[in-house]
Amino acid sequence: APYLHLEYARPLLEEHQYEELSAIAARGRSLKTNADFRLYLEKQGLLRKEVTSALYDGGIRFVDEQLIGPLIRQLEAAGLYEDTIIVVTSDHGEEFGEHRREGIYGTHGGNLYETLIRVPLIIRAPGEAGAGREIRQQVRSIDIAPTILDLLGIDVPEEMEGRSLVPLMRGTDTAAPPPAVSEATSQGPEWKSIRDGRYKLLYVLEGDETSRAGLRGEPIREYLFDITADPNEQNNIAGKAKDKKHELEGKL
Repeated sequence: APYLHLEYARPLLEEHQYEELSAIAARGRSLKTNADFRLYLEKQGLLRKEVTSALYDGGIRFVDEQLIGPLIRQLEAAGLYEDTIIVVTSDHGEEFGEHRREGIYGTHGGNLYETLIRVPLIIRAPGEAGAGREIRQQVRSIDIAPTILDLLGIDVPEEMEGRSLVPLMRGTDTAAPPPAVSEATSQGPEWKSIRDGRYKLLYVLEGDETSRAGLRGEPIREYLFDITADPNEQNNIAGKAKDKKHELEGKL
């Protein structure tokens, strides 16, 4: 944020709204611009998911056109593309009001719903079979570095907690995927989560600005979601599936 690229949102805007937002965007990226953007959207009744997510999509398109595309073309021009590992991922996703109204624009980091922690992971590896394959099994960000080392033929240090995804990419991995642990410690209450296949447990703890690590005491809120049946995480089953909740608590 601010989401300065308007092409996908234009069909949702009146012409004067598009012109005024374009003028705000032309003033550049600054905190004042971001505040102006949000205030304008709110005054115009445009602070809603279909508009803000379309604006965000414009930012993704911009990165694709101005960064990833030119990089690939430069590698091709230099004769390096066929020998280059390319990994596209993200540090986090973005909220668009799925769980709280204030999270509809320019908001991330304050919770661990799938909208924020299920990030893209695209790996292009030279000579690898299975190009174009979509793998739906859960993996983790800490698996990326071991995967790159494995593709390069470099031994993965024992102290690395992640695992190489190369066997999964090649279709030879038969092991059960390890659980994925996530944390949100940058603002407000401290969130911890663990997802073990189908189920995901979220713990919300009192924020402690002096030490934001570890599990201290009982959670102030806890959620258990069946991600398969409830991918949007709207139905908290912590009070019903107590055995599963206790199992994941122990792992967390």
